Amino acid sequence: MSQKNKNIILGVVLLVVIFMAYSFFFKKDSNESPLIAESTLSQNKESGVVEEFLVLLRTLNNLKLDAELFNDEVYRSLRDESVELVGQPRGRVNPFAPL
Repeated sequence: MSQKNKNIILGVVLLVVIFMAYSFFFKKDSNESPLIAESTLSQNKESGVVEEFLVLLRTLNNLKLDAELFNDEVYRSLRDESVELVGQPRGRVNPFAPL
């Protein structure tokens, strides 16, 4: 196969790929609802989320915490086993900058 034929085939394949990418990203769906209807739908969803959040918040207001837990012997026997992390030296601000 000559170099000229390879270039033609490569050009055709490239055009097909560009057309497919364009149609995938920029094609409008004919069944798409108007923007106003989508906005109304999203507002209904948001109000549902807000309502659900308020219900959860009301249930949290009814919770009672038993402070007697902090006076328990098992709780008092707990010890802090955390490890302090030692800071490491920082490198250059831009490691790819020329020296």
